[in-house]
Amino acid sequence: ITEAAFDWPITSVDKKESISINFSSVPEIPCDYNKLKLKFSTDCPSLKISINNGEFLPILEGNEYDISNYEDTLAFQIRFEVSEANLCNIHDIEIVADDFDIQNATLLSRFKEKASLTFTNGDADPIEPGDRIIGDTSFASATVYGRPLIEAGSWATFDAAGTLLIDQVDGVFQIGERLAVAGKTIDLATLTGFRARDNYIQAYYGTESGCGTPNTDPLDGEKHPYPIDPPELLWPPDEGDPWTADKDYFTLIQWDAFNGAVGTIEPVNSLDRPNTLIRSSETAIPGLGSTLGLHTFGKGSLSIYFDDFGYQSFVDQPVAISQPIQY
Repeated sequence: ITEAAFDWPITSVDKKESISINFSSVPEIPCDYNKLKLKFSTDCPSLKISINNGEFLPILEGNEYDISNYEDTLAFQIRFEVSEANLCNIHDIEIVADDFDIQNATLLSRFKEKASLTFTNGDADPIEPGDRIIGDTSFASATVYGRPLIEAGSWATFDAAGTLLIDQVDGVFQIGERLAVAGKTIDLATLTGFRARDNYIQAYYGTESGCGTPNTDPLDGEKHPYPIDPPELLWPPDEGDPWTADKDYFTLIQWDAFNGAVGTIEPVNSLDRPNTLIRSSETAIPGLGSTLGLHTFGKGSLSIYFDDFGYQSFVDQPVAISQPIQY
């Protein structure tokens, strides 16, 4: 979350002494960021750059230029000049948001250990959080945990397809059977897959200053301020509850990449909240005797500190448990 790339096309320049590239406009600095930067890659040994017909400047280390003053500029032009007749390339030109105040941010992760099933041919009567689904052939049953993850189609057009997180499973579901819910249409969807146990991970962040107008969208970055050392810890809405403006203190993180070398994780997509849910088949998260630790990796990680630590637990059954941890 220290850098957010806009969807600008990759541009290549080859065998030319100079070239101009025009953008229709420069986007606004998005919520939670303070700067816009122009970035690119090059192997040109003697390159200079001009922005909006200004003087030519030498290339800075890292090939980054602060263009925050050009925010909302209707016409934006960059011009590259090669002072020596060498063959070279300029590529991966992009405008990114930068300068995220990570030292005053709150990071929250939510882990859910659940079974799941995939389905197609979702009917117009949608499956909802808390529904008790029943297989029409196996008579196996389970309770739907949280909102269905619709990956394609829709309930309204009788072709919803996606994933249901479930718990309190009783019996063995059969692939290809239809699913029903008491009090609803008999055939709600066709079961296409079942997984007995995985861990599902989502991450959120809040900022001390907040941004924009809090609303019902967990992805847009606009939210209430969430101060460091608050009088009480606040949490995103519980699974199945709507995201409301009065509880909009966090942004749900959308991941732009996953480490394919880790064979135990994969994204579980949904149309309305794409790239926000990670599925892990790693059995040690969490497990008996597990410990909870905080770690930081990557650029700037040695200057990060942790404060205001809290832990919230969800228990499906009425058993005696300790209160959530808060420091």
